[in-house]
Amino acid sequence: MEFARIRNLFTLLLFVFWLNAIAVLAGPYTETGDTALRHDLEYLADRGLVSTPITTWPMSWADVATALDSVDRQPIKNPTILRLLNRLDARVANSTRWGILISSYEVGAYENLDELRTFDKRQKGKFALDSRLSYVGRNFVANVQLGLIDDRVDSNSVRLDGSYIGYLYKNTAILAGSLESWWGPGHAGSLILSSNARPVPGVTIRRNVATPFTMPVLRHLGPWSAQIFARRMETDRGVSNPYLLGARVTIKPFRSLELGVSRTAQWGGEGRPESFSSLIDLIIGQDNVGEGVTREDEPGNQLAGFDARWSLNRFGVPITAYGQFIGEDEAGGFPSRYLGMGGLSTSFAWSPTQSTVRVNLEYSDTTCQFNESSRLFNCAYANGLYPSGYRYRGRAIGHSTDSDSSQLALIATVNSAEASSWQAMIRRGKLNRGGPPDSSHSLSATRQDYVDAELVNARPFRGGQLKVGIGFRDGETVESGQTDRETRYFINWRSRPH
Repeated sequence: MEFARIRNLFTLLLFVFWLNAIAVLAGPYTETGDTALRHDLEYLADRGLVSTPITTWPMSWADVATALDSVDRQPIKNPTILRLLNRLDARVANSTRWGILISSYEVGAYENLDELRTFDKRQKGKFALDSRLSYVGRNFVANVQLGLIDDRVDSNSVRLDGSYIGYLYKNTAILAGSLESWWGPGHAGSLILSSNARPVPGVTIRRNVATPFTMPVLRHLGPWSAQIFARRMETDRGVSNPYLLGARVTIKPFRSLELGVSRTAQWGGEGRPESFSSLIDLIIGQDNVGEGVTREDEPGNQLAGFDARWSLNRFGVPITAYGQFIGEDEAGGFPSRYLGMGGLSTSFAWSPTQSTVRVNLEYSDTTCQFNESSRLFNCAYANGLYPSGYRYRGRAIGHSTDSDSSQLALIATVNSAEASSWQAMIRRGKLNRGGPPDSSHSLSATRQDYVDAELVNARPFRGGQLKVGIGFRDGETVESGQTDRETRYFINWRSRPH
């Protein structure tokens, strides 16, 4: 590491410790990648206790608080459930204090980064130092996040990822900044919007609390959430500075069933039309060449689809099925050329250690028409208008395996009563099965088969949380027969409320 980078590290370190001296951690929104929080919410939701949608991240702490307030605790005798409710109550209380400055800092070192990112939050560089300063008001929220990172993919080492300011009007939040997002029920990946790439900066409008409709018919849809965003992508790509547009709606008509609809689009950019009529054509789906649209005025590239999460509780043990289907094209006004993801999960209490356990088995396929015999390669996350594809700063915006890939993942998560957690994961997959070398693929230009295993532990340590992990990957490049075996490990510490 050169002298200038060391100097920047030292300066940022002093700034971080100064912040920690004046405030404590909190924020208006949950953190995308908070595996422990998601585990607790899903454990309660699968037992019919949490009615709010839980497949769109970040969630607002106000939404979490409202969901907890709606739980009738009087008849609950199960000590595990009562302990989870109390733990979530404490997290809400620590994260919704108004009118004060609140801060945290984090430092981590990573050797041989895992590029197959899951929901679990990880830094994107070999070394990272991060500080946050937040304010939560009655109608105004702000989160300034300054990070210094050594990233082999993106040379921009000083970042404001995660920073935003927002205004709350009634139940609507208007946010400007770089929010890390995750859309869908998957744990190993999301086909349309995940935290694999850096967050694209822009403006987001969202419901703050997923309250039901009050109208007689619509109220049967149950609690619902909605958001739209407009974000601007980077300059250094095939078409400079295109917009990334997105919209998502989720409903929960029953406590056991959550449904979501998502849509994203790349639009405009250098040399591409950015007129109002072009935007309207994009919105109404009139964007395919040959349907009154020429190559020159084709509005953009879209992905759209739906997802579902359904829990059945039998003999006290819930079985949850979930899936996501995202179309890379449009036919007859509906998505087509689907990518697919599906999974099964269950959760239970482990009495000897007063822990809760969740096990997920999840399969994904990022090949167009994955469910048909005539699968289409070199189609997913790619478009002739945008040579850099559905990627931002070198990483896929959707699933971390990128296009033409399949993966089977088994993930076990354990949360203990003492606020420590374990996660074990085994994955087997095939990257870039499209045949000819594809240099735009963010992980492998040719087909690669891999087996991957990882173990991660997080626990309280010296007024914060210490997180350590070790992993092993065995990969083979099919075209050449070359094998690549790699061991990775990391250590990360972040401050906690005190």
